[in-house]
Amino acid sequence: GRLDVSTNDWTDGIFSTLWRKTLKMKKGENVWLVLDGPVDAIWIENLNSVLDDNKTLTLANGDRIPMAPCCKIIFEVHNIDNASPATVSRNGMVFMSSSIMNYDPITAAWLQKLNPAQADVFKPLIDHCFADLYAFYSTQLKPKMNILEAILVAQFINIIDGLLPPSDAAKQPSVPQLERMYVFALMWSLGAILELEDRAKMQEFLEEKGGLNLPNCDAGTTIFEYFVDDNGEWAHWEEKVNTFVYPPDSIPRYDSILVPNVDNTRTEFLLGTIAKQSKGVLLIGESGTAKTVIIKSYCGKYDPDLHLYKALNFSSATTPGLFQSAVESYVDKRMGTTYGPPAGKKMSIFIDDINMPIINEWGDQITNEIVRQLMENKGFYNLDKPGEFTSIADVQMVAAMCHPGGGRNDIPERLKRQFCTFNCTLPSDNSMDLIFKTIAEGYFIPERGFEQTTCETFSKLVPITRRLWQAVKVKMLPTPAKFHYIFNLRDLSRIWKGILKVHGDIITTSQLAVDLWYGEVNRVIGDRFTTHKDCDWLHNKAVEIISEELSEELGQAIDRDTFFADFMRDPPEPTGEEPDDAVLEAPKIYEKVDVANELKAKLKTYQDQYNETVRGAGMDMVFFKDAAIHLVRISRILSVPTGHAMLVGVGGSGKQSLTRLASFIAGYDSFQITLTRTYNAQNLMDDLKILYRTAGVKGKGVTFIFTDNEIKDENFLESMNNVIASGEVSGMFQRDEIDEILGELGPVMKAEMPRHPQTNENLYEYFINRVKTNLHVVLCFSPVGEKFRNRSLKFPGLFSGCTMDWFMRWPKDALVEVSSHFLSNYHLDTPPDVKQSIIQSMGQIQDGVAETCIEYFNRFRRQTHVTPKSYLSFLAGYKDIYTEKYGEIKMLASRMETGLAKLLEASKSVAELSEMLVVKEKDLAVASKEADIVLQEVTASTAAAEKVKASVQKVKDKAQAIVDEISKDKAVATTKLAAAEPALLEAERALSTIKAADIATVRKLGKPPHLIMRIMDCVLLLFQKPISKIGMDSDRPGFIMCSWSESLKLMGDTKFLFNLLNFPKDTINDEVVELLEPYLEADDFNLERAKAVSGNVAGLLSWCIAMSFFFSINKEVLPLKANLAVQEGRLAIANSDLAEAQGQLDEKQRELDVAQAKFDGAVAQKQALLDDAEATRRKMTNATALIDGLAGEKTRWTEAGRRFSDQIRRLVGDALLCTGFLSYSGPFNQEFRDLLIKNWKTMCLKNKIPFSEELDLIKMLVDPATSGEWVLQGLPTDNLSIQNGIIVTKATRFPLLIDPQGQGTIWIKKKEEKNDLMVTQLNNKYFRTHLEDALSLGRPCLLEDVGEELDPALDNVLEKNFIKQGSSFKVKVGDKECDVMKGFMMYITTKLPNPSYTPEISARTSIIDFTVTQKGLEDQLLGRVILTEKAELESERNKLMEEVNANKKTNARSGG
Repeated sequence: GRLDVSTNDWTDGIFSTLWRKTLKMKKGENVWLVLDGPVDAIWIENLNSVLDDNKTLTLANGDRIPMAPCCKIIFEVHNIDNASPATVSRNGMVFMSSSIMNYDPITAAWLQKLNPAQADVFKPLIDHCFADLYAFYSTQLKPKMNILEAILVAQFINIIDGLLPPSDAAKQPSVPQLERMYVFALMWSLGAILELEDRAKMQEFLEEKGGLNLPNCDAGTTIFEYFVDDNGEWAHWEEKVNTFVYPPDSIPRYDSILVPNVDNTRTEFLLGTIAKQSKGVLLIGESGTAKTVIIKSYCGKYDPDLHLYKALNFSSATTPGLFQSAVESYVDKRMGTTYGPPAGKKMSIFIDDINMPIINEWGDQITNEIVRQLMENKGFYNLDKPGEFTSIADVQMVAAMCHPGGGRNDIPERLKRQFCTFNCTLPSDNSMDLIFKTIAEGYFIPERGFEQTTCETFSKLVPITRRLWQAVKVKMLPTPAKFHYIFNLRDLSRIWKGILKVHGDIITTSQLAVDLWYGEVNRVIGDRFTTHKDCDWLHNKAVEIISEELSEELGQAIDRDTFFADFMRDPPEPTGEEPDDAVLEAPKIYEKVDVANELKAKLKTYQDQYNETVRGAGMDMVFFKDAAIHLVRISRILSVPTGHAMLVGVGGSGKQSLTRLASFIAGYDSFQITLTRTYNAQNLMDDLKILYRTAGVKGKGVTFIFTDNEIKDENFLESMNNVIASGEVSGMFQRDEIDEILGELGPVMKAEMPRHPQTNENLYEYFINRVKTNLHVVLCFSPVGEKFRNRSLKFPGLFSGCTMDWFMRWPKDALVEVSSHFLSNYHLDTPPDVKQSIIQSMGQIQDGVAETCIEYFNRFRRQTHVTPKSYLSFLAGYKDIYTEKYGEIKMLASRMETGLAKLLEASKSVAELSEMLVVKEKDLAVASKEADIVLQEVTASTAAAEKVKASVQKVKDKAQAIVDEISKDKAVATTKLAAAEPALLEAERALSTIKAADIATVRKLGKPPHLIMRIMDCVLLLFQKPISKIGMDSDRPGFIMCSWSESLKLMGDTKFLFNLLNFPKDTINDEVVELLEPYLEADDFNLERAKAVSGNVAGLLSWCIAMSFFFSINKEVLPLKANLAVQEGRLAIANSDLAEAQGQLDEKQRELDVAQAKFDGAVAQKQALLDDAEATRRKMTNATALIDGLAGEKTRWTEAGRRFSDQIRRLVGDALLCTGFLSYSGPFNQEFRDLLIKNWKTMCLKNKIPFSEELDLIKMLVDPATSGEWVLQGLPTDNLSIQNGIIVTKATRFPLLIDPQGQGTIWIKKKEEKNDLMVTQLNNKYFRTHLEDALSLGRPCLLEDVGEELDPALDNVLEKNFIKQGSSFKVKVGDKECDVMKGFMMYITTKLPNPSYTPEISARTSIIDFTVTQKGLEDQLLGRVILTEKAELESERNKLMEEVNANKKTNARSGG
């Protein structure tokens, strides 16, 4: 069962479910639990508590389930190798020896089932020779697979059963016929798993034994080439071989051609004999013996309405779950728990490479145990409903595998029992020639436009091809280094598949036919060779065989640079009559190409088109000969239906780039998976679904590029193995998805194959065939390390299903061509012959370093690599360093030239200044005289002006006195008037409340209140209007009589309110105030009373009181105002006098200003002349001092200028050495670094490249201030560490530090501390987020403690595949695009002391060996000791170093 760790939920497994069921059995019922299969030590130990006296099953969730009293357990195992003594002691053991199950009991039981007549014939025959033959077989012969006697006897019986007619048949076999059947069954049971040599020995034994009805063999034939015909006679298999006719008017699909011969006809017959009994058949044989083809051909003959056929490939990654889910996907539910093929049909399931599943640590092949369970028990347990057995009906198994042994697995003995096994031997020479002659002579006919002589040549090339292939098989044997040197019949088939691509108008002569043949032989066989020596052998062998079989002339004319391609033609010119949506494609004519000239130009055109079409492509390839040849090879594979390629070469060889371009040329889409942290097998399956839909439904060509970097899980290769081997991945599509696909394909298939019935099976087969035709897998693998070899053993389908192209090391001329491409338009300040030497030397450096890597490995067992990508980085680095250093030297030289120019200029200036000084002194004397004359004039004018100024001042003083007096009087008046201000404001506010309506109301009163009339009398008095005669009021004693009639007149004036508001207050006099007093002093004359009586008109009362109060103050102010008017008159007169005087003064001042300006001008001119003369004198003095002081420097500067010219001359060589050091020396120790530099210097001398003999790389690449700062940051002071620091900071690739002691990591952390260094690890769950943050924020990122592999998400970052968008850059990290900001830097460190990195990682990063040196260790230990013993000294030392460093920087900035 399973225990979910996160939720602690327990799910019962099969055994625990069955165990629980036994407890529910009814009383009296007994049950056996049969545990059938191999013993796994851990699993069986878990059952110890069941087997001992406890009889209790203890589960992981704590459940303890006792054993039911009615239950017994029986184990049925092949062996108990993995069972402990404790387990053995708890069981009763019964050993079933294979020796007791010999032929006798088995055949005796079988004979009892036969009718007596037949049994009487077979019994004596079996007794006569079976035991002796088996003894001879087991001691003298070497069967290709170990099979127990009982299984061979069962196979013998199955063959006879297959040959015998039904018991109720009218015609029964005669005795001689039965005797022949017996011999035939012997041949194909005991002889079935022998090779040809041992079969011949078996025939000899049988002939010597005698008493058997053996066939009379013709010369050169054996009994195995005969069978019992329908008449019961021996007949040669050739009589049963059908003749294959190649259609002259059409070209059948190459993969569908099966030319019948003796071997495949015989094997098909045997297969049918067993399969018709619904029993399993296993074909074994070397790769390429047509096992798969025979089985597929046989199964293809089934009527699909009655019998279906499914194929699946096993690999080392195939698990029981995968197999079970595959089988479940093939069947439908029938009834209850019984499943079977759809619609009541039968089904054959073909398992290819059945021996491939991995054998676990206990020696068990568990995947094949479930195959055995299916065959033996006709089903398996349901994984979704534990304990429920799923029965699978009407399914039989057919399988194929290579011979076991030699690193290949065998299958379990108990599975062998389920099969009848036949060994497929290699066809005879005649058979092979017959197959390919039939094809060649059927295709190359005059009706297809081929010349008769050409057709004859191709016919002759059939045995020649076989001879060459056989020679290759004998000579090129697989070794640990060349494990892929396995050549089989598939290679012969592929050669002819390529040859059949040509048209009659292309191959017009025998020579062209031989060229084509040689080209295809090289593509299929030669392209997988790993050394030039092997390629030379193949060429010489081909020439030798052609010379022998055809003619010496044709043999010697073979050009080893023979290549054919189908992309050299241009598309037709449009005529204007095409429909709008027409695409004018170039015709695909397979023809010979000129590699040297024509091909390169064509590929360059395609590359330009690719860059225009594909976003962010930026492909810049140099099509040197090898690159162009590889592209032609890849293009050839992609142009063939079902063509898959395996490109093997170190990273950076151009495998992916060439594939993308070849795919573009073929008009296909390119696809590559995008790895993410969570990418798994299901994601791969989803990607494959998309590809299958594109290739199968849309019918569009797709190239699937799959690199070994993308193999995140070895199970990925299981899917790829199935795609390449059978084109079908079981369980990829769900039922509804398949229905949808078939629905879309219906109309397409109807249009293409109108007569083909549109059943689901036919549509699905059509879909898979379209996928196989249009989907091309290109595997890009690295040959370095054990993984590549292991994968060839685990996934043979990948290697046998692909055409291999081995990328050898770039040859020197290719390296030179690449460097020439990159440097031809780059300016080097050197003669052309030296530039050419530099280009040549770059190739030599790369080649030399490759040799040094091998030597370094042999000496120190440290693996290092250089790849073509390293070389490209080297070229780019050279340009950068040369440009930088050239600019620096040019700047310094420019400064020296400027200094020398200044010295020369100073000498000239001194002479000129002496002459100028004499002239200036004369001018100065004249100017002095003029200035004196002007001074006298100014003095006279100034005196006159001063007099006028004094008289004006008197007038001004007088006027000022008057102004002061007026100001004083004004201030007093203002102060007094301010006292009356509140009363006036109050009066005005009171008036503002009175409206015209209020006045009108008062006027209308017939007899107004007495107070209102008195108020109006006061208003009359203030307005100085006439009032009635004064007298006492008779109605109101004590009050003056009111003048109401006059008041009414006054109020009748429309401007009454306006006049009140603008009343002239200064008109009030003493008399008016005196008349007002009686009114004002009355007791009821107040505001409150007035408001009560008259409302708003009461405001007039306040106004009257305020006017009276104002007069009391104004009375004092009026005299002041009168005085003020008099004084202002005086002031006007004084001001008039002042203006006149001021005018006179201004006139005089103007005269004075003119004189003063004249004087100032004269003085300024004099001063200017004086300053000029002084400056000239000073210049002359300084120039003289400079010339005298720099007399020695002039010589030195002249010499330095010459030195700079020499430095520029030597810079080409110095930059070469520096770049070589930065690009290649990182992984090496000090000894090998020195050796590399020494070798490069020797090369420069030999190639006449100027360089500095005493070149100090450290001084040239870093200034002392920077290296001093590194030391402060924790970098050891020894040369190797400083060199490492330079490579870290200056190399073109991001650094990967081999840093077991951690000193490099400490230095980087201190160095980048101020830049917000981001530290992360590959196993950190936020690693991807940290990387994206560092990129988008422009921060350095330190990836610590990596192993020997890096996350594929880093690839684009490490390769700096940045996509420019406007002014910014983006990079793809996994499936996400991130911004790349300035300031981003990547550091990678590992603590592994001797990691073995792949060439791909070596190419993407700059690997630097930071292992501590003795000197570095001494410095660090000294620092530690001082820090412990004398902490203050260490502190002071660090302080001093910081100061020295700061001074160096300052000095560099100022003096540089």
